[in-house]
Amino acid sequence: STSTTSASSRTTSTSTSTISQTTTTTKSTTSTSTSTSKISTTTTTSVTTSTSATTTTQNPELNSINDNNIADNAWTLFTCTYMPAISGSLTLKFTMTPSDKHDWYLDDVSVRKSTLVEMLTNGGFESSPTLTGWNTGSGGVISSAQSHSSSHSFYASSSTSISQSFSAISGVIYTVSYWVYFDKISPGNDNNAVLDVTMS
Repeated sequence: STSTTSASSRTTSTSTSTISQTTTTTKSTTSTSTSTSKISTTTTTSVTTSTSATTTTQNPELNSINDNNIADNAWTLFTCTYMPAISGSLTLKFTMTPSDKHDWYLDDVSVRKSTLVEMLTNGGFESSPTLTGWNTGSGGVISSAQSHSSSHSFYASSSTSISQSFSAISGVIYTVSYWVYFDKISPGNDNNAVLDVTMS
């Protein structure tokens, strides 16, 4: 008689995939190693960007920031463009009203012409402890507790304003940008904390 013996072999391959998802408001990246019982996860950063249309009127208000259009405890970028009708001095002003639930941080303020020339001085508030280039009332200070870049920002725990003037040319489009941190200090909804941005 004849007997036949068959042998089978199995090959198992394991693949690792990386998924990266990006939206306009959230960037999340998660990576997992193939080593046994070893998982590494990056932190998640939330960034909201708000852009308005070019302003050609003399309406001074560029933005009004409150609990409805900014996230808690994250740096948020706001950007708009402004084209003055006449040449002369323009003043960019931030009026900050905190509440019992939120304080405000402001950093990396910029006004640039189309040639990318920066019109402001000390927009990153790094000239600690003085506010070189800025005019401000009481209630605001340079702080190192939070900063978007480098090591300092402008902090308001009570109502105050901060402003800076620059020479503008009619018909030239200026890009205005600034980062805001909405500091949550106690729970609950908040309709009282407001940050108004004007150009006049």
